[in-house]
Amino acid sequence: VTSLYSTFYRAENITSVDFLNGLDFSNVTDMRYMFACCYKLTSVDMSSWGISKVTNMTNLFFECEELTTVNLTGIDTSKVVSMESMFQTCTSLTTIIGIKSLDLSSCMYISHMFRDCIALTSIDLSNWIAPNLRTMSSMFYNCTSLKSVEIGDGVTSIGSSAFSGCSGLTSITIPNNVNSIGSSAFSG
Repeated sequence: VTSLYSTFYRAENITSVDFLNGLDFSNVTDMRYMFACCYKLTSVDMSSWGISKVTNMTNLFFECEELTTVNLTGIDTSKVVSMESMFQTCTSLTTIIGIKSLDLSSCMYISHMFRDCIALTSIDLSNWIAPNLRTMSSMFYNCTSLKSVEIGDGVTSIGSSAFSGCSGLTSITIPNNVNSIGSSAFSG
């Protein structure tokens, strides 16, 4: 299997994907929309999936409104080019294990990645190295409960509206090597 595009798209009553543990994901390159609109899905542990060839994770968990926890520990994201809207509108998401150490060396697009994740209170991206990143606009747009963000030295720009609507934001670590901050990055 090389594509899991929309595999569980709109599987509205699925609550768990534990049955995927032990399957061979080593040749998968496309995970776009895999769990999009799985409204009752509450947690996903991808740590044993052996992901190493994936290039696209766009909208992977889009609108998984009851998703609270995702474990990304140990997944190889070094070939991923797009993570746009990966967690967008996961309104119950509070915990993303392993997010700190994702390898974004090939990633170019992360716009809207956490948009409308209104339960997310903090996130540590301090180990992210993203030399090819082109856009992170609206990355945390409307994350109203977000209080703290730590951005690593591997990020050199903050996109437009990146933190717009983050009314609870009280602490953000921006590295010295950030050379551009987009319009309305911190508005509202």
